Amino acid sequence: MNLGMRNWLARQVKPTSTLLVGRQMSTKPRTRIMPHVDRDVLDAIERGEITAKKHPGKVSVGTSCLPEELTQAIKKVVSDTAPKNLRGDAQLLRTNLRCRALPAERADLQAKIQAHISEGVYSGEISDVDDVIAASRRSPLRKVINQRIRSWFPIDYTTYVGKLYLIARMAAEYAVLNRIFAEIQLTCPQFQPHSLYDFGSGVGTVSWIARKYWAESLQEYFCVDSSGEMNELAKLLLKGGDETVPLPISGLYYRQFLSTTVSSKYSLVTCSYSLFELPSAEIRLKTLSKLWNKTEDFLVIVEPGTKAGFQLVNEARDFIIQSDSESEHSTGVHVHSPCPHEFDCPMLKLSQGLCSSRVSYLSPAIVTNASYENEYFCYVVLRKGKREPSDNQWPRVVSHPAKRKKHTHCRLCTKDGQLTDMTFTKQKYGLTTYHCGRSLKLGDRLPAQLTETELNETDVDA
Repeated sequence: MNLGMRNWLARQVKPTSTLLVGRQMSTKPRTRIMPHVDRDVLDAIERGEITAKKHPGKVSVGTSCLPEELTQAIKKVVSDTAPKNLRGDAQLLRTNLRCRALPAERADLQAKIQAHISEGVYSGEISDVDDVIAASRRSPLRKVINQRIRSWFPIDYTTYVGKLYLIARMAAEYAVLNRIFAEIQLTCPQFQPHSLYDFGSGVGTVSWIARKYWAESLQEYFCVDSSGEMNELAKLLLKGGDETVPLPISGLYYRQFLSTTVSSKYSLVTCSYSLFELPSAEIRLKTLSKLWNKTEDFLVIVEPGTKAGFQLVNEARDFIIQSDSESEHSTGVHVHSPCPHEFDCPMLKLSQGLCSSRVSYLSPAIVTNASYENEYFCYVVLRKGKREPSDNQWPRVVSHPAKRKKHTHCRLCTKDGQLTDMTFTKQKYGLTTYHCGRSLKLGDRLPAQLTETELNETDVDA
């Protein structure tokens, strides 16, 4: 055997020690995340008070419908306008609101403009942001600018636009707020607010929902909206569409501007579908700071279930948590819902990450036929004070569960600020836990604590 053949064979045959090392199994123990249903929930199931499929982690509001008196008031308010015009324009407004982008920050807009100028996109008359804003409303540069820069303009809520909003959005927003307030009442039955501060009150949807849950305890309704026409519409709805009828509730106030005084505190502060109307991040954060200073207990922030809406809600959540922690007069803050933690949102790490919930509602027959629809929304409920030790911090479902034969796959957001994927089967977790997991929907909570358990040989084979 010559030297070349010997070297070739040496390269083909590996040393015995290397072969043995390659066959060695990992000594690291295998683990599994185990859900342990809370003892109180198990006891209630055993006593027959609840079923595993209807556990307290679920917020069942069913399909929401506008109250009949509100539906009739809307019909009376819009009766002086041609239904054909309302139908088409309401659909346009709904599409515009759903596809709305965040207002571009001035520095980012200026950087885009300079890049476009260097590319020769604009003529010499465009040099800064103000020129673009002026030119975006006229030709021939209007088309070019709108193609290159997604413009944001505030919506002028006139009386006619307010009527369109009643048709396009009130049923959906009523259903969303009904779901959020129902969860607050379910998890905090002792909460009895005495005052409400509604920023961006619009046509008064929050006031209608708040009266549904806390009519006996609420003594003051303070509604702020920059549109005087929307305030008048809100009053008219409460009067049933009849101007001659007095307001049915006392302690109701309407203003067009957010007051700067912080002496007055309100049990419940809401900011629903209003952050999109503010032209910059600086103004948004200043507004949020004022609202938090006015909050005595709960602050509710709601936006559409889009990526832009999620960005606004997460911006508000992080800002309030951080600013409160840095304040010398901090009273503490924790996320009541939907997050079971105050860490950074883990959904932001995903390329298509979006934390939203869904409600079903009946769109009433006003200018179109009645129809059942779904509404996705992003929200956060912040509460003053530190989180109570008794808070169970149950994990929340953050994506639609995948239900298959004999198993259900769920993605959960845990109290550690992590995402955990779980597959519920009877064999893995037992019948009760399986039924609890099987019944989960987007936005529900699993009434269990999660622990990491080492697997034995039987579990590994299973």
